[in-house]
Amino acid sequence: MKTFAAPQPITAVIDVILGDIRVTASDRDDCTVTIRPRDELRQADVRAAEAAQVEFANNHLTVRVSKSWQRFTGASKNDGAVTVEVSLPTDSTLRATTGKGDIRGEGELGQTATRTGLGNIRLDGVGTLRARTGLGDITVDDVTADATVTTNTGALRLGSIHGSATIKNSNGSVEITECGRYANVRTASGDISIGRALTSIIAVSAAGDIRIAEVSAGSVTARTGAGAVEIGVRDGITAWLEATARYGAVRNGLTASGAPDASTAPVEIHARSVGGDVTISKAVAAWI
Repeated sequence: MKTFAAPQPITAVIDVILGDIRVTASDRDDCTVTIRPRDELRQADVRAAEAAQVEFANNHLTVRVSKSWQRFTGASKNDGAVTVEVSLPTDSTLRATTGKGDIRGEGELGQTATRTGLGNIRLDGVGTLRARTGLGDITVDDVTADATVTTNTGALRLGSIHGSATIKNSNGSVEITECGRYANVRTASGDISIGRALTSIIAVSAAGDIRIAEVSAGSVTARTGAGAVEIGVRDGITAWLEATARYGAVRNGLTASGAPDASTAPVEIHARSVGGDVTISKAVAAWI
């Protein structure tokens, strides 16, 4: 294990060809790095751990477990796999990449960018977020700023996103507890489930259900080719509605009213399904 003095948040850059990355943020005044072979009985893993490069200067940590030629050939079955464990101060910036392996972030991180070709990403709390997997799930509990999250195949599970959000899944579901600002959520094949949308949101699925438990402001667009659409409107909020279902039914559970209260802007809802039903109703607490 290597230890470095870090009386303030640092920037950590971790680059691994093959292996898992675990980063723990806590109230501390140092930074520690431990690199282990994934399998201590496998010589390739042992050599990879021994060849790892660790540098710390000007509050900047760099961990690399790779070789220049691997950058062009990618990981192979003969490459060594490692486990990288880093402990650092709360609110540190993290950039972590692994070709094949999981990334785990515990505690509260600052700006965070993570990428894995094959593996899962699991983060507790972050500031600005950029997360991408080729094949794997992404789970993040809380994002205090903007979020850009992408996977080719996997499940996306996000808690509260306080900034704007761009979410894309080519094959898999998307679950978000709360969108605080504008959100653009798209999946080619999978369901979209959102607890609360506090402002404008676009949710599009080529083949899957879309459910937004509570909307209250801005413009809401929900479109699916094959699936149902369900949207709940917060109690006391006036809604302007445009809903179509080519081969399904449209169910409007809202009560018609006259001119809206001038002090409260109505939420504008555009909902469309080709092969399923569209249901608009008052938000139900049990949904959220």
